[in-house]
Amino acid sequence: MSKYNFFKLFLCTLIFIAGTNWATAINEEKQDKNMVVFPVIEFDPMQTGEPDLSYLVTGKESIAMDKSKLKYYIVQFRDNIKGEWQKDLMNVGAEILWYIPHNARLISISPELLYHVKQHPAVRWVGRYQPALKIRPDFLDEIASGQMKPSPGSEIAKRLSILLFNGEDMESFVNGLTKKYPGARILLKHKIKDFSIVEVEIAVRQAPELIFASANTEGVYWIDARKHLRTFNDSSIQIIQNGAGGGTPIWDNHGIMGQGQVVAVSDSGLDDDMCYFRNDSGASPLLSQYVTMPNPVPIDQLQRKVIAYNTAPGAGQPYDHDACYGHGTHVSGSIAGDNFATLPNDTFPYSGGHDFGDGMAPLAKIFFEDIGYTYPTSLGYYEECRLSFPSLYDILAQEKNSGDNIRISSNSWGDINRTYTQLSLENDSFQWDNPDFIVLYAMGNSGYINGCTGIGDPATAKNCISVAAVDNSSTGITDFSSPGPPIDNRMKPDIACPGGDLMTERINSAFADESIYTNNCNTQAMQGTSMATPTCAGGIALVRQYFIDGWYPSGTQNPPDAFTPSAALVKAVIINGGYNIPGNFSGSYYPGCPNVMEDAPARGQGWGMMHLENSLYFDADTRKLIIWDKNNADGVATGQQHAYGFTVNSNSIPLKITLAWTDPPSTLYCVPCLVDNLDLEVTEPSSTYYRGNQFTGSVGKQSTPNPAGTDTLNNVEGILINNPATGDWSVTVTGTNVPGKPPVTTQGYALVITGDVSPSAACTAPQFGGVQSVSDVNICANNGIQINWQQPVNWGQGASSGTYDVRRYEDASCSAAYDTVATSLSATTISFTDATAIPGLTYYYQIVATNDCPIPMSTTGTNSCSSGIIDDADVTPCPDVSNTLHVNKSGASAILTWTAVSCADLAWYRVYASTSYSSPFPSGWTILGAPTGTSFANSLSSAYKAYKIVSVDTCGNLSQ
Repeated sequence: MSKYNFFKLFLCTLIFIAGTNWATAINEEKQDKNMVVFPVIEFDPMQTGEPDLSYLVTGKESIAMDKSKLKYYIVQFRDNIKGEWQKDLMNVGAEILWYIPHNARLISISPELLYHVKQHPAVRWVGRYQPALKIRPDFLDEIASGQMKPSPGSEIAKRLSILLFNGEDMESFVNGLTKKYPGARILLKHKIKDFSIVEVEIAVRQAPELIFASANTEGVYWIDARKHLRTFNDSSIQIIQNGAGGGTPIWDNHGIMGQGQVVAVSDSGLDDDMCYFRNDSGASPLLSQYVTMPNPVPIDQLQRKVIAYNTAPGAGQPYDHDACYGHGTHVSGSIAGDNFATLPNDTFPYSGGHDFGDGMAPLAKIFFEDIGYTYPTSLGYYEECRLSFPSLYDILAQEKNSGDNIRISSNSWGDINRTYTQLSLENDSFQWDNPDFIVLYAMGNSGYINGCTGIGDPATAKNCISVAAVDNSSTGITDFSSPGPPIDNRMKPDIACPGGDLMTERINSAFADESIYTNNCNTQAMQGTSMATPTCAGGIALVRQYFIDGWYPSGTQNPPDAFTPSAALVKAVIINGGYNIPGNFSGSYYPGCPNVMEDAPARGQGWGMMHLENSLYFDADTRKLIIWDKNNADGVATGQQHAYGFTVNSNSIPLKITLAWTDPPSTLYCVPCLVDNLDLEVTEPSSTYYRGNQFTGSVGKQSTPNPAGTDTLNNVEGILINNPATGDWSVTVTGTNVPGKPPVTTQGYALVITGDVSPSAACTAPQFGGVQSVSDVNICANNGIQINWQQPVNWGQGASSGTYDVRRYEDASCSAAYDTVATSLSATTISFTDATAIPGLTYYYQIVATNDCPIPMSTTGTNSCSSGIIDDADVTPCPDVSNTLHVNKSGASAILTWTAVSCADLAWYRVYASTSYSSPFPSGWTILGAPTGTSFANSLSSAYKAYKIVSVDTCGNLSQ
């Protein structure tokens, strides 16, 4: 059989699970944990060996640069990745880089240290990061088919984005590139946290050679296409607050209008002299600054609305001049626009204070990043509504660095690409590093009516909130809204908000006139997910204010209860409150974008339409809210579980449970893209259980009782039970596989429960030290191995006692197959003797402490694996010393002296004497003494003529 029979080679075609029902697709998803999966190939290295992909990359030339001593390798582990395994690799000199599906890591290490990695007992395979694995898949396809070449009579330029590993010398690479290709034009050189970006323009006839030379360069991580980003082109306020019920209860009843919140907007520009943004009729416009990213931009807190305006490097003229039809002005107004002539106040926020065209959070402020420009094409005309910036990571970093209360970023733009791209990675990397920062992206306008290319990036990122467009009747998804899923079949969009309808209404907001000195006050109607995204962002400003002002848990404002919510919590809260949209395109999906109607969650509407009255609890509401917001330090590791309890008081309100977490960034073009896999499970009083994202039906959808499967794709999991049983319930969050992003190898999360519910005492795992010591019971015989531990400091919150299991492994990491040699030992037990150990084998032991919570919580403790131990009569007799014996006379005594033996198990010496040298030993010899030193005295008057010295070990064995 050819070894390549085990390979799946993709090139530009990636696998997608088709079908209208998202829950069914998740249950059908098959993942072989032994497969290493890259965009161009997946393989089982232990079945096939390392694949030879050299035929995909012709030529051996590389870019001359100052080479580091590091090399880059793929390391696959034998099972779900544990934090201690990765720390072991770091301790021998490896740097842990990107996660590779499944259970693999890209690492850098000096080649001479690679031996230590290969010897680790948890490592399954180590292979090279080959050049073909670094190239965007459709580039390989274009080159192989001859399509990457200029048209006859033309010389079209190819624009590439080349990523270098962190720590590689970017300037040296650029110098080598321009020396080798003098006609190449460097468009961008930029370093961010995890890698460096070099964007280059080169004649298309030279592009294949440059792509291969870059791939052959050790320090290059990825070769991609340079992005051409574009924008995604009054009833909304009521819809996001109260759905079809109308009204604005969040404003009217509670006065939450965005106070204290600043929303960052990156877009085509902002006409900031408009009545919706300026302080008053005589105010001067706020002029643009030009601060390099990610440095903080000075802000003016005295401004009523726009506290800073910054124009990014590479952008065009500021103030919405760049032929984008006032796009940036419109989206800013949708978030926080508020006409200075009729301002609301905190006492009566709605009465007399609302104008046609005001935003969702009229008392919030705007931090604006101008990234718009016009791009001259080779045909001599200008492409409108293009966007330019050095890196997405640094845009977000500049927004955060510019103010403590800038924690929401609204972005109504993207590219048409369903894969996990550089932008997706940069977003997830930033949100992992800054878990309280909330980022929104438009899904795109490539739905049914516009050719159906599906979701765009960076909305394919995992940690962002991806926004679909609802028609203004709030009954269906618009026919232009791009549906999901991304290429790896995750659930996207996350939420939907009003974005206008192609045939009827559009979204009204501020209308730019391309001048900041006219003090204009116009509005215009626009449509698109570009409009839905800022509408959602304004709603999220209200959600964030709810927690920061101390409305939770009492439902009334209480400053001592104030806290800063994580981005995962805000995302979980709005998803949990999502309002099902039953109408057109709610279940639309790529490919084809058919007009399918499906209940949430579905690929057209995501988890439903934003509905803040469903998401937030206020005093006297019948729908209650329970949350847990765990940071990474308090999160779960691989194999760990957190359990919580709550009570369902009545079945009058559906029970909804949502789990969300900020996942580490994935490798580019990943399939699947999830790194840390957490699992949600809830158990009702009758012991029926439900699991996250396991749903039944397309209409009347709810969670499946006692499902067999779990979700392995998404970092959001939900459970919906329309008629929950009353009584005490339990919910668990399990860290099924948590590679993390070392040195962080635990995963935080947000857990949200709504319904007629009340919290009960949470249950936590025992505080346990784990196995303390192991020893051979009797080194002189095969009598078993003793394992010792100490009782837990406590058995965990909600527990009063517990039991122990003893597991025996034959691998040093206690991660492979094991035998349970003792089970349910009492809580007072602190040792156990394993009498079934096979002599001569090396064993490792683990103690599992399990408490008596309603859902028992288990832990292997701080020390989860013992040192190796052998049950054996393993004392070797000491060497003979008779040949070193000397006998001398001293007065009336015979003095015996000998040389000490080198023997770790020596107990003493034994002195024998006989009247004849020929007497049988030891029966014919007399024992005179047992000295521990190397001399002995005996009377000369005795009849003994011969002496012998024997060494004796701790088991009583005599030297031979």
